[in-house]
Amino acid sequence: MTPETTPSSSGSDNSKRPLKSGEERLMVAVRIRPLRNDEPQRVLYALNKKNVVLEDSDKSDVLRSKRGYDKQYSFDVVFGEESTQEEVYEITTSSLVKDVLNG
Repeated sequence: MTPETTPSSSGSDNSKRPLKSGEERLMVAVRIRPLRNDEPQRVLYALNKKNVVLEDSDKSDVLRSKRGYDKQYSFDVVFGEESTQEEVYEITTSSLVKDVLNG
């Protein structure tokens, strides 16, 4: 997919159109929360600012024992457990709020 096009929700190619100036794309952000006291271990890790790794937590399951790899997912932005509300707001929402208030 080229940066000038936007995908449709159904994934069909006939709805792709060039982005107009001032038009925003949908941003997908993930924030990893800190573990609670009753959670034994973390299975989701921020690999970098765009990727997370989901470890296979049930290695004792016979069906999953042969699968020797963890799953990796990519997003527009990934916030680790140390990220603040202000950081998340500035990156994901502040420009949207300013545009809405400006009309």
